[in-house]
Amino acid sequence: MPARPAFAVSYFPGCSLATTAKENNQSLIESCRKMGIEMVELADWNCCGSSSAHSLDHRLAFDLACRNLSLAPQGRPLVAACPSCTLRLKHAQHLLQNDEAARKRYAELWGRPYDPTLSIRHFFSLLAEVDLERLAVENGRQGLELSFAPYYGCMLNRPPALRSGANYYGIMERTLGGLGMRAITWGYASRCCGTFLTVARPDIVTPKVNAILQGAADAGAECIVTACAMCHMNLEVRCTLKNPIPIFHFSELLSLGGALRVLSDGPATGRLVHRPADVGEASGAFGVFLRAAAGAEPLFGHDALKDARAAVALEILRDRLAGVTETVADQLSHG
Repeated sequence: MPARPAFAVSYFPGCSLATTAKENNQSLIESCRKMGIEMVELADWNCCGSSSAHSLDHRLAFDLACRNLSLAPQGRPLVAACPSCTLRLKHAQHLLQNDEAARKRYAELWGRPYDPTLSIRHFFSLLAEVDLERLAVENGRQGLELSFAPYYGCMLNRPPALRSGANYYGIMERTLGGLGMRAITWGYASRCCGTFLTVARPDIVTPKVNAILQGAADAGAECIVTACAMCHMNLEVRCTLKNPIPIFHFSELLSLGGALRVLSDGPATGRLVHRPADVGEASGAFGVFLRAAAGAEPLFGHDALKDARAAVALEILRDRLAGVTETVADQLSHG
């Protein structure tokens, strides 16, 4: 293990990882630390301008993303783990690269010129450069003998103008496969979870979510592993199946399987909504992981957890839209 981080990156958590997916954020930061990557969180970051903004006001969404870009110091990449955040930041960068008027607006609002050298990266691109075999030897690998359904969601599918970058599909299979897990082949890996429609039209989202979870179970998966915190929340909150399989963030299983450290308060403490009935019979490291999660004191109380998460998510979305509008309005009034 490196005595100190090999390199530092600027880190944009985004609203989901900072709120409803804190376990994702914690295990991600810890995993990166053990991989020699220091995640330096942007100071005073704001919403990326995701669906709660760009679906209503494209200029507002652009300004929100640009403010985050203006906070990124020169000389190190800006990393996000949320596919939607990555897309919004890259979309703003694309406009800045190709539109002089956008660059002028950026400089006027944020008091500095656009940095054309800023590299915006998804966490998966960092992972692709890490020697996980070496880390496993140094830290001691725990074999996770289970099958999983890799779920990427649809946000890693970029629009044509942004498709020149790397394709990250398959990285969860390769990474977790190297830690002893078995990826199943199924037809829902990039199916949309319903994203922010979960607030306005849960009647549309619930059937989509149920089909995804049932598809994973029918394909023989013991759990679903997600690449997106928003997808993860939808799969948990909107599922109405009687006995759904459990759902984990990719970073949680990465931290456990690579023996990078199971967080002191449990990798999914009190936040594992769909718990398998046979947790006590699960074997190996995965059994330890499940029992730690299932035995922890629930954050809201297990019976109310789904409703509580849904209520929290709805409140966050409402506050987010009001807050980002106020932020940009304030910036414009002082411009």
